[in-house]
Amino acid sequence: MKTTPIEAIKHPADSRTNIPTAELRDFVAEDESHPKAMLYPRDPSLDPQLVWKGKDEQDSAD
Repeated sequence: MKTTPIEAIKHPADSRTNIPTAELRDFVAEDESHPKAMLYPRDPSLDPQLVWKGKDEQDSAD
């Protein structure tokens, strides 16, 4: 049986993702359609670290 090669379609001009289609636009609130820049305060004297839920209990058991 001969297989047909399949190529992926790339759209280089499209840079945005998750744009709602015409039938789903009514479900997106107006304020959600425009992203907001969020800034969080950072203490530069502290080293960057990863923190996740439950890690403290795991470390205290060791």
